[in-house]
Amino acid sequence: MVTATASLRRVIAALAVGGVLVAAPASSQADEPSAREDPGLPYIRCTEELQAVGGCTNDEDLNLYNWLNFAQVGRTGSLPAKQWAQIPLTMLASNVLFYGYSHYEEHPGPGELLNEQFIEAQAFLVSPKGSKDDYGDSALIPVRTVAFGSIPVEITLQVSQQRDGDDLPTAIKVKTAQDQYETETDGYSSRVVVSPAVIDQPLTVRVRKVAVDGVDVQLSGATCRTAQTARLRVASERQEMVLDLRDPVKNFSDNLFDPDHGFYGLSGGTLNGTIDIPAFTGCTTAPGDDLSPLLSSAISSPDNPVTLRIGGLGCFSFDGVRPRPTQPGANTAEEAGCSEIDNPNNPKLRTIPFPLDFPDYAPGDQPPE
Repeated sequence: MVTATASLRRVIAALAVGGVLVAAPASSQADEPSAREDPGLPYIRCTEELQAVGGCTNDEDLNLYNWLNFAQVGRTGSLPAKQWAQIPLTMLASNVLFYGYSHYEEHPGPGELLNEQFIEAQAFLVSPKGSKDDYGDSALIPVRTVAFGSIPVEITLQVSQQRDGDDLPTAIKVKTAQDQYETETDGYSSRVVVSPAVIDQPLTVRVRKVAVDGVDVQLSGATCRTAQTARLRVASERQEMVLDLRDPVKNFSDNLFDPDHGFYGLSGGTLNGTIDIPAFTGCTTAPGDDLSPLLSSAISSPDNPVTLRIGGLGCFSFDGVRPRPTQPGANTAEEAGCSEIDNPNNPKLRTIPFPLDFPDYAPGDQPPE
């Protein structure tokens, strides 16, 4: 078994540019943190369940050494407005566990399991500049549509994580798995199966600004939000790859992995699904007009399509030799310390994903044949 902290220290040490990380000695588990290491983020717990599978050993190491950062872009569609919108670059501060099991000593035969690898992440949106909270808010999402058939309207949305009793964001949790099987008795070939990753998360959708025909209607962006929690449900596709140790390209799963469809932790990937957006409340203008019913009719709907594309590991923030979460307001690659992945055998693997193109059909419609 490989423990999470040891594995992540090796990964970060190999990928960090211009420095070497020194692993601190293991420490005893504290009942309560003496001081919060990262204001604005919850203290991550090394539960008994995670200890049992070798995911972590204690709270302190988990909070000091397991912060990794990723970049996310996306696309969503409004069924009522029949309009697509880009989800701009948002950084994810993620506390990541990396562990696995090896079955090589059992001398598995053809078709039998060689090893298992698991990655569990608790992710937090890094709030953009000007946000009330340091973590938990997405970048602003502009949605352009028309009212009354001809008047251009721009609605600026923001998605926020739920918050706990200490007013800290609750984690977006995702777990991925990769199983490797023997395919030949000569030991040169193996089959890798990347299981689907699933996110099922309650969120809050806020309307920050409304402009009609280019004129700001002075909406109260602090109170305009979904009356009930929205629900995000996305998943990646299952992928299967055949590795061949005799081939310089096919001997490494990252060379064969397709992030346009699958998702596997440190390599990033793509998840597709829907977001349910309930009716809005508190959407009053400075003169006192309530736009909640109008915004609900224009935006609220179940099953709005959404695609999230998450980049691979390559964004680092350090406090001395320790990896830290991306700092609040750092929502560019430069501010977040991102270095682009250099894998000539698989140019699809990127730290900063490219923006997603809009389909040539409206949200909710069938693709043309």
